[in-house]
Amino acid sequence: TLLIPLELLWNPYQVYLDQEPYGVFTDEEKVLKREYVVDKTHVQLNIRPETAGTIRIIGTSVVPEFPLFVPLVLGMSMVMVLVFRKSLATRTT
Repeated sequence: TLLIPLELLWNPYQVYLDQEPYGVFTDEEKVLKREYVVDKTHVQLNIRPETAGTIRIIGTSVVPEFPLFVPLVLGMSMVMVLVFRKSLATRTT
């Protein structure tokens, strides 16, 4: 049983049992697991591998490195610059 912070790795997860280091993951190596949301910050992951090896947990969602409003503000400012530039160009002619 693992308790994974969501700020480290978002769910859903793929869990693989790898007998060789850094191998290519196949469906045969996939391990059955159960995910339970503990609270808004953590997920409990229950894993029961049948053989010994290295467990690899891969998150299938991406955690953004910056807030989502940053691209929105950047896009709006670019639109404003284009509008201002166009109105400035029509005034000079």
